[in-house]
Amino acid sequence: MSGNGGVLRVTKKAKIRGLYPSSMEPAKTWYDPNCITNLLSFIDMIGVFQISYDSAVDTSFTVHRSEYGLVDLHFRMHESGLHILDRPDGDVSGRVFIQTVEGNRMLYTKSQCEKADKAGELYELLTYPGPRDFGNIVRQGRIRDCTVTLDDVKRFFHILDLM
Repeated sequence: MSGNGGVLRVTKKAKIRGLYPSSMEPAKTWYDPNCITNLLSFIDMIGVFQISYDSAVDTSFTVHRSEYGLVDLHFRMHESGLHILDRPDGDVSGRVFIQTVEGNRMLYTKSQCEKADKAGELYELLTYPGPRDFGNIVRQGRIRDCTVTLDDVKRFFHILDLM
């Protein structure tokens, strides 16, 4: 992905719960743990929901989810040209992610967080196997002299809310 800040190689996917109807959950998004935004695929969204966009009226679009009993999502164009979610409660959408990760990290000691970070580094080094596969690799001791434990792996996924 490239933008005004340069080029960013995004190779991880995360699950977003509550975006789609429960029968289609969870939605998936590309993410980078160093960024505070999630990227949603417009083409995936139009496969599920009606989306209205009228550039003659406004530079925003609405994802109509009410037919599924969900709140409609309104995205407005930022000055950068990207669209960001206008949350119904008026909060800044990116702040929720930061609070969630910080809040999850606060559940653990500094040492546990450092070990979870090491698990994350190993996860990246192994080119992002599935969470279950990653846990099995560590649990079964398939990496010689590996100090990462299954508990570290579980904490890593919990902190980033990927499980």
